[in-house]
Amino acid sequence: MLNEIREIDRGIDAIERNLERLRMVQQQSLGDPNSSQDSPINRERDRLSEDTMTLYRNFVIRMRTIKSQPESGNPTNASQVGRVDRRLKGAIQQFQTLDSDYRKKLQQQVERELRIVRPDATESEIREAVEDTSNNQVFTQALLQSDRRGQSQRVLQHVTSRHEAIQKIEVQFVELAQLFQDMEALVVQQEPAVTQIEQKGEQVTEDVGKANVEISGAIQKARSRNRKKWWCLLIVLFAVGDAMAQQGVEQVGPKKHDFARTGRMALYGGTVMGPAATIWFRFLQRRVRLPNRNAEIVARVVADQAIFGPTILVAFLTSMSLMEGSDPADKLKKTYKQALLKGWSIWPVVQLVNFKFVPLEHRLLVVNVFALGWNCYLSLLNSSARR
Repeated sequence: MLNEIREIDRGIDAIERNLERLRMVQQQSLGDPNSSQDSPINRERDRLSEDTMTLYRNFVIRMRTIKSQPESGNPTNASQVGRVDRRLKGAIQQFQTLDSDYRKKLQQQVERELRIVRPDATESEIREAVEDTSNNQVFTQALLQSDRRGQSQRVLQHVTSRHEAIQKIEVQFVELAQLFQDMEALVVQQEPAVTQIEQKGEQVTEDVGKANVEISGAIQKARSRNRKKWWCLLIVLFAVGDAMAQQGVEQVGPKKHDFARTGRMALYGGTVMGPAATIWFRFLQRRVRLPNRNAEIVARVVADQAIFGPTILVAFLTSMSLMEGSDPADKLKKTYKQALLKGWSIWPVVQLVNFKFVPLEHRLLVVNVFALGWNCYLSLLNSSARR
């Protein structure tokens, strides 16, 4: 069906070229001294008109066949069928306009020539002669005048020839109007089916829109759930890290375990480290992008250790001091440099391996595994600064 539509579309291009050529030939015909229907110009005019009418008849029949088929209304074909149908009707209207203009010019020419041979003719006589050359009364009176007899005979022949051209145009007018009505009638017959298809299309569009809204909402909820899941994991990791420091390294025993200290570490992990790490890793993934993969990994590690590492360490020591009621500046002075250098000796290697070999969805897990030991170290460092 689409191949047939494309052929008709190309055929309409041929019609439009014919119409453009016909426009030029009609203009030449108006100025041709030889008004006979057998003149080369008039034969060319008639040939172009007949060829164009043949194309119209052929394409209207083919479009009727296409539009009568059920598959013409499916979404894949409907837009193309509708577009070519509109083009064909537009081409018919172009021919109607072209012939209408030519007919008016022929009638104006006939009227001028009649006034030459009968300057005293009334308006009704002129109009009657223009519309029907079989009534030769206006010429009979001119032929009785010897000084106008030869001129009247020539004008009569000229007017008769022009009138034949007008009659041909009127016949084409009737057929073009019928072709146009046939195409419009087919549209009316198909209107219920087309309306149903359009309604279904609108319903599908509405349903797809609702589905997209629901999917977007589900994605947002999933992302929020994942963020909260990692934040909860960080709470656990910081709490476990502190417990490892107290029981595994300091060996204070269960009875002397500082649960407030463990709580502070867990609170920091869930409220500061979790949101900050989520935002930071998303920033690295979206903004730090280079054509070379290895260069991109190095750039992300450098950014991580030069920006995020020092900043989050300040946030950790300051948060602990505030929750403990001590001076943040004093704790930073005692422990910041030591912790920063220790971090630079561990995390660059971890992140290089992580970015290079670990899939995106598992990178945070790797970081959290190493963070367990790092959190233990931070807990010991923070505790030693208090003492």
